[in-house]
Amino acid sequence: MSIEFYQEVKSSFVLRVYNVISKIAKFIPHFKWTAGILFFIGFIDTILNGNPHKLVMWLNIIVWIPGLLFAFIGGVFHFATGKKLRYLSKKYDINQKQLQQEVYDILNK
Repeated sequence: MSIEFYQEVKSSFVLRVYNVISKIAKFIPHFKWTAGILFFIGFIDTILNGNPHKLVMWLNIIVWIPGLLFAFIGGVFHFATGKKLRYLSKKYDINQKQLQQEVYDILNK
């Protein structure tokens, strides 16, 4: 690959942020279990007491708001990364699958 391509990939904000998001996404199963357990506790507390305890409500809020924000931001950057990769694919005349692998290799050195 050319030095210009390497520098463009390294300087791309969208590609760097998406690379970080994809590394953080490995922890989604842990988040899902935590959110599920808290939701279940809140549900049982609501059934038994008529309304959930304030601590359970706040714990659910503390877990769900960052999770939903992460999902929204991840979706936006996923879309932007796809546009950027299509642009780079056309600019450098490289197959998009091969380009994705090259970008991954450059960003994870």
